[in-house]
Amino acid sequence: MSLQKGAPSKSILVNKHETPLVRGSDAVVAETVFPEAAAPKDDVELRHKPKKAGKKEKVKQASAVAEPTPVVDEVVVPTQVKSQSSAPVPEVVEEVMVATASVSVQSAPTKKSKAKGGASKGGSELAALLDGIEKAPLTKDELQTLVDSLLARQEAEDSWTTKSTKADPMALLKKQLEETQNALEVEQSNAASAQEKVHEMTAKWTSADKMSKGYLAQVQEAQKMNQKLKADSYSDRQKVDQQIELINQLTEENQSLKQSVANTDEVAQMQTQLKTLTAEKGTWSTQTAETEKALADIKHQLARLQESLKATETENAELKGRCNDLGQKLAQADTLSMEAQNRAKESEKNNKNLQDHIRSQQKDKESEIQALKEELTLAKQQAQAPTANGTHTNGEPNGFPDNTALENKISSLELSLQEKDTQLTNLNKQLAVARTSQTELAALKQRSTEEAAQLKDAEAKITTLETSVQTLKDKNNELRRKNWSLVESLDKVETSTTSKGDTDREIEEKVSTINLLKDKNSKLQAENNELAERSAQMSTLTDEVTSLKKELNQAKASLDSKDSAISQLEDSLHSEKQKVSKDSATADVESLTAQVSALNEELEMLRSAKQSPETPAAGVEASQAASLSKYQNCLTEVQEHSKIAISLSSKDDELSQVKLQLADTIGRHSTDSAKQVSLTAQLGESKKKITELEKLLAEHTAAAKAEAAAMASSGADDDSGTCV
Repeated sequence: MSLQKGAPSKSILVNKHETPLVRGSDAVVAETVFPEAAAPKDDVELRHKPKKAGKKEKVKQASAVAEPTPVVDEVVVPTQVKSQSSAPVPEVVEEVMVATASVSVQSAPTKKSKAKGGASKGGSELAALLDGIEKAPLTKDELQTLVDSLLARQEAEDSWTTKSTKADPMALLKKQLEETQNALEVEQSNAASAQEKVHEMTAKWTSADKMSKGYLAQVQEAQKMNQKLKADSYSDRQKVDQQIELINQLTEENQSLKQSVANTDEVAQMQTQLKTLTAEKGTWSTQTAETEKALADIKHQLARLQESLKATETENAELKGRCNDLGQKLAQADTLSMEAQNRAKESEKNNKNLQDHIRSQQKDKESEIQALKEELTLAKQQAQAPTANGTHTNGEPNGFPDNTALENKISSLELSLQEKDTQLTNLNKQLAVARTSQTELAALKQRSTEEAAQLKDAEAKITTLETSVQTLKDKNNELRRKNWSLVESLDKVETSTTSKGDTDREIEEKVSTINLLKDKNSKLQAENNELAERSAQMSTLTDEVTSLKKELNQAKASLDSKDSAISQLEDSLHSEKQKVSKDSATADVESLTAQVSALNEELEMLRSAKQSPETPAAGVEASQAASLSKYQNCLTEVQEHSKIAISLSSKDDELSQVKLQLADTIGRHSTDSAKQVSLTAQLGESKKKITELEKLLAEHTAAAKAEAAAMASSGADDDSGTCV
């Protein structure tokens, strides 16, 4: 392509003053080597072609070697530019890719051939080439290479147009339109997918927004409920404060009333005044003295009864403690008796096993002794030696153990059992007597000490039983040792009988061993008899243990009966206390009523005396008027005290009602607080859900952004691939 004023010319399809929107890394230039081909030119360029270019071409054609001329081919490639906004239709910008190639051009001979056109120039060159080929002396190989080069030249020039032919601009425009349409379709598909994802994200966003709004509404409702509960709790607190103020007022009034009642000094003064008045009048003095004596006697009796009650309570407490101690001791005795029973059972089993073992050994030994006797008789007959028939009489051993100690123990145990029976009967009698009177509680103490001593005796008996069991075990061990020694001696006898040297000494030794065996057998029989006796003793001891257990159970039953009797006594004492308190209260009331009635009678007497014609002196009248005024004051004070007591009782009732109301309000407040706690828990859960939703929204937005970035990068990669 020709150059004008040193600057590359542009194609018709591209505006000359247009600047590409995308430059730099997006424009990819592919450098290829093409054969010499004419680029498409318009008529204006052909007309305004300078003359200097023709002169330069003549000079170049004259040279033998052709210089390479740059050929510029402008190709319009559509590229995609991504806008930052989310517009569905992308913009297409045309980029100009320039491909340059160097082609060797052969020189032309004449200037006219260039001016005429490509056809005449091509014909002269062909003629010159053909003449040169015909004249040149070429070998077959050189001709073949020339043919190959021509064929290659022909194949290479098939894809390019000649200089004379121009490129079709409509075809180029169609190609560009097709490329742009393809790029637009790709971009539209990408935009559609992106828009679908955007729609999905917007749907998710709207759903999440709705959920968050719902949760916010719930939170607002919970806050409203919390405010209502706070207001209710505040009102309840105000009510409680008001009720507490009322209670404080009532307590203050109650204390003031109690203080007014507690002013006993004035009452004492009034009593002294009454005593002075009764001293002035003989009749009234005698009556008041009698009443005071009666009251003093009643108070003295009450004091005595209170002292006796305290003494009985202390004694009951002591008896309960001792009964508890006895119960503990009985439990210990039960455990000890159980241990003794277990040990006795074990010893019985061991004795039975030993007896069986000894009997089996005795049978074996008797059979062995008989066999030895037979062998001895045979040996004597064979030796025909004189045998000394020395009879060895063995008297039965009189080593039986004295059973006097055991009989004494048994008799002592029987006596102790009889004593315990008598003691239990006495205890039952004493318990029956204790129910009727309080003075026999000391006897119960003594009996409890006696029972403790009996328990100690039972423990001592259990210890003796344990020692006897241990002695039996030791004797059984001794018997085992003796049996082992017998077995060893029998083994020795067997070894001696196997010896061939049958001499008299050996016979005498065998006879002596037989005698020893007989003695040992007799001893074993005696020991077996001892074991049988001891087993009988063990059975008696087990019977004694069972009887002791029965006695312990009876003692427990007696203690339980004592506890019930003590509880009954306590109940009776409590009832007596209540009766005494009631009697004292009634006596006080009766005394007060008697005093009031006496005062009323005196008032009536005085009034009648005033109304009678025989009136005393003026001093007597003044004293009587003073006494009447005093009596009236006393009556008014008594009435006031009664009114105060009634008001106190009513105020106590009011206090109880107020306390009940307080309990109700406190219960309501506790329920309200529980509701507040549940609502706060619901608020916390809703807040957690809102935070989770916010996290999900953030994750979705981040994923959408990442997908958009990935799509943008993939679109850029696609654009770069199409450009290449």
